[in-house]
Amino acid sequence: MAAETFNLSHEIAQKVIGRIAQANQQLRALENAASDEVAALRTQKALIVSRKGRAIAEKPSLNIVGLFYDHISEAISNHFRMHGHNVKIIEKAEDLEKETELYDIFFTTSNYVLTQNNLSSAVNYTINCGKNGISCIWLWDHHHMFGTSLSISSYFDIVFPIHETSVDYLKTINTHVMNSLPAATYQFGSIHEMEEMYIKFGARQRSDSLYGGFREYPDMSRNFILRECIEKITENNLYLRPQNIINDKYYNLPTTEDRFAEWVNHKVSLSVSINTDIPIRIFDALSAGQIPLVCSNINGLDHIISVEDQLRLPVIRFNYYDINEIRRAYEIALKQFDQGGREGAYKRHLYAMRNHTMVNRIARMIETLRLHFR
Repeated sequence: MAAETFNLSHEIAQKVIGRIAQANQQLRALENAASDEVAALRTQKALIVSRKGRAIAEKPSLNIVGLFYDHISEAISNHFRMHGHNVKIIEKAEDLEKETELYDIFFTTSNYVLTQNNLSSAVNYTINCGKNGISCIWLWDHHHMFGTSLSISSYFDIVFPIHETSVDYLKTINTHVMNSLPAATYQFGSIHEMEEMYIKFGARQRSDSLYGGFREYPDMSRNFILRECIEKITENNLYLRPQNIINDKYYNLPTTEDRFAEWVNHKVSLSVSINTDIPIRIFDALSAGQIPLVCSNINGLDHIISVEDQLRLPVIRFNYYDINEIRRAYEIALKQFDQGGREGAYKRHLYAMRNHTMVNRIARMIETLRLHFR
């Protein structure tokens, strides 16, 4: 290591190690708070969940209820019906309050239960209809909404984190924290709808402008690199939504078809993590035939998209959040998109449809539960 980089490494260590030590101390305090009486209660809950889980794992046919997105409910139900399961998707929490059907597995996402009313509806349903079933929460923001994620986790039997990063703290309150259940494309509708829309829009002439819309989070470093990209990359269609704006054109195009058509208009899109997490927009980009740009520091991408597939599709990595690195990756991606043409774009679309939809993820959830409790 050269003296210059050693000095930088030393300065980084001096600034970071103290913070890590403080965070570890806080985590130990949290673990100690969950000791004795609390730990005994947690163990008692884990034993009950394990007993119910083993009984469910032996069932050939499962009754599955989800508080989830209605626009993909038919595709999910049809998929599991072919495998002998009955699936019912409910989109509105107030409708869940009226539901009387008993379940083997109930699932929802943290996005759905972030409001107190929705959380109460989900909890009441699990109390009334889950005597022999298990409830699952798919956490989407545990990598930065720590207190909220910890609180939500306490109300459910099983926790599925969406990211590999920032997981261990969840185990202080819930014994059954599974391996990560990754993000997937869902904003454009079902697989069938996306395939039809790709046929309709996929042959369009695409823009070279670097694409991507992001929400601004306070005090997060990604805000600065995104502003720099917007300012310094000549051809870009990047957008950073101020925190005080709830609705805007980028995030609220009227229909799924409008959103898909917007994405299909571009060749390359930028993905920037909040906290080394794998952004959903990677899978949205692939489903639209785009080439995504992804930072190499995100955790677990190789577990979801193999290195071989990243080279084949491609997914273009940049080494760190620096304007020149991003510009270099952007130029490479444009060149590779033009070389692959429509055939390459369609290859990426098919890959996403076969591997990274909500049907894939919920199937993985069910299989994980069966294997865990077998």
